[in-house]
Amino acid sequence: MLCMSKYCLILLANANLNRNLPTEALKPLIEALLSKLPDDPSSIVITVKSDANPQSPQSDLKNTFTGLAYDPSMVYILELCTVLALRDGETINALGGQVAEALQNVMRNASNYHHIMVARSMYYVLHLLHASYVSLTPRILNLANKNKEQSFLRVPVVLHTISSFKKDLFEKSAPLVLQGLTRCIRGAEPLRNEIMSSPDFWVILRNLAANPKSAPTVFDILEGIVAADSPPTIMADNYESAVNLLNDFASAGSVGSIVRQKSERGRSRRGPPPKQEKKDKKAEYVKLRSFITLLS
Repeated sequence: MLCMSKYCLILLANANLNRNLPTEALKPLIEALLSKLPDDPSSIVITVKSDANPQSPQSDLKNTFTGLAYDPSMVYILELCTVLALRDGETINALGGQVAEALQNVMRNASNYHHIMVARSMYYVLHLLHASYVSLTPRILNLANKNKEQSFLRVPVVLHTISSFKKDLFEKSAPLVLQGLTRCIRGAEPLRNEIMSSPDFWVILRNLAANPKSAPTVFDILEGIVAADSPPTIMADNYESAVNLLNDFASAGSVGSIVRQKSERGRSRRGPPPKQEKKDKKAEYVKLRSFITLLS
């Protein structure tokens, strides 16, 4: 666990209670906090289930092999640093780079960290990405777009890192990834356009659409993308990707419809089928097909 000096704890209290703390005073605090993170993530201890003492089945469920050890103090450091950096535009520009680098380091070495820490780091990075665009003035933002440089975080790098994660980590991180992406695409127009034109963004959505738990959120995001009129979000760069994702949903809906019809035919001998539920399923299928027709 993290061991901090009394002076550092006082600074933490001041940072939480006094939002007027000068940015210059926050810099050494951020540096001190980030210095507590391990330089070599591979040195983190792995927790393995012990077979020395037989346990009940219920206990086995709680103590099964979990892989890398979870250290909440590391998550606390990253979250606190992110909150401090997000305080206002000045702190984002002054402190965001250091915090973003620490977060991206966790993402680059995801195999050496617990999945909770990786998921939180992804969410914080997307939060910083959104805030970094919002904090820039239109003149600076236009200049950054022309030079293909955007402060301390780059959309293609962030999205490619996320899309490259293994399936199990991807599924465990799905809720926070979708929350972060939703915030970004509802934010500044330049950020939304850059995300929409990224192939990795559509790879992320297609991978998460295959998960029953995250598929509804992916569909909501997709519905908002397709329905947007001003500014248009479906362009030549992402037209094919959007259609493919819509087809994935339509295909899954048609398979589910066939299974439902077979089940209803079996129940029809015992009573009338649930008309309202069947109507809802049909409406969803028609809705999906209308999206595809709109894009075509």
